[in-house]
Amino acid sequence: MYKKLKLTKNDMTGDYFVNGDLLKIKKYSKHCLQRSACLLINLALLSGFVSLTGCAGIHLYNPDKDATASLVKKTSDEINFKAVIEEERKNQTKLLVHELEVVAQNSESLRNTKLLSLLGDGNKSLSNKLQESIDKQLIKLGIEKVNVEQKIKKAKENLKQQEDNATEAKEIYENALKEYKEALKQAETDTSEAAKKEITDQARRLQNALNTFEKSGILGKQSVAKSQIENIDLILDAFVTGEVADGKLNCSGIKDENIEEAVKVRTQEKCLDKQQALTFVAQLPRFRGRLSAIEALSKLPPVNSLLFEKERLMALKENADTQIERSSTRFKLLQQELEFVDNEFKGLNESQRYLNWAIAASSKREINTSDLYNKSKSINESARRHMVVALTTYLNIYTGPRRARDEIKYRLIDIDHAQALDKSETALRLWEVAIKQPIIVLAAYHGSGMKREEIAKLIIEGLKAAGLFTIAGGVLN
Repeated sequence: MYKKLKLTKNDMTGDYFVNGDLLKIKKYSKHCLQRSACLLINLALLSGFVSLTGCAGIHLYNPDKDATASLVKKTSDEINFKAVIEEERKNQTKLLVHELEVVAQNSESLRNTKLLSLLGDGNKSLSNKLQESIDKQLIKLGIEKVNVEQKIKKAKENLKQQEDNATEAKEIYENALKEYKEALKQAETDTSEAAKKEITDQARRLQNALNTFEKSGILGKQSVAKSQIENIDLILDAFVTGEVADGKLNCSGIKDENIEEAVKVRTQEKCLDKQQALTFVAQLPRFRGRLSAIEALSKLPPVNSLLFEKERLMALKENADTQIERSSTRFKLLQQELEFVDNEFKGLNESQRYLNWAIAASSKREINTSDLYNKSKSINESARRHMVVALTTYLNIYTGPRRARDEIKYRLIDIDHAQALDKSETALRLWEVAIKQPIIVLAAYHGSGMKREEIAKLIIEGLKAAGLFTIAGGVLN
């Protein structure tokens, strides 16, 4: 079973074993010496390369740049555009409250002035002056009602036009998307130049369709922004759920046999939805150009870029939501104004009715101001009572529906001011996102990096290792 060893006298002394081990140690020491020399050269090259580039994946830490970047980030964090806008909105609210107070005071002043005008002029009877005022106001009110009705009609037509434009643009966009996906599918088996050109043409058409959809109106902007945010969320979810492999979306499915088939199918469907989301996200300005690549449905954009685009889209979507809400508020105010116009008509007609009753009760005799408080029986009590009600009803219009209409006018002006402020807020928010994102990245970059002490330590350790092995090699040689 075991081979018998033939040993000489020298072998029995142990020289054979000692000489054999020394040969092995010499050979291993030379190998280690070569590796140490390579390590030293690599460290030297690394140090020189980092010093020259300073901005590669591995870079030297620069305390001056780190301090500057930290200061810039601190200054950027202290910039609070939101607080500025909130202060402007508070001032706007105060202005509206003050304007409405002025409207209330003005309505009372107009009522009192009108009362003095009706009671003070002795050249005409009170009943005639009231009749003339009612007639003039009815004519003026009729013109104002037509104007309000035209505004409401225009607002309805504008809303209907935007809905039609958005529906038509969405249909064109969906057709373009369908044809683009068909071109991508065809290119999986057809690698000809004609297939590649078809992808490029369909991608350009899809981009134009998306731009048209977004420019179709506020509803189109809202729909596009909302859809793109949902698509980005789907892609970000792929990073969390582990569906990313080598920077690409992997929809090969779950291969674990312990998981139910229904769960596998649902997971596969969700992953395919994320593939489709990539097609939409590829059309965003930051990722534009990826549409012409066949791998557009699998290659994932960087996470930072996705987060940046999401912030930008959220600002645009919130602005679109706000503008739609303001348009709805404007439309409701116009409808309320029309109701108050009708109420003013009712007040004037009621005043006219009581005036007619007063004249009829006084046997169609003109009624003067003195008849209202004269104790003589110049007119009967029924005529006096009807005349007082006619005058009171007419004057109440100034502090009632007329005041409400004036308040609505200022509320409509307030919407114009709010919309101007909305645009400023959106622009400032977009600038804030665009500025702060790179600052955060730069601060993180300059705050990291390999310090010179660390590189020197590595070089010293390499030199020590090389020196030890050189000494060992010399002794062994």
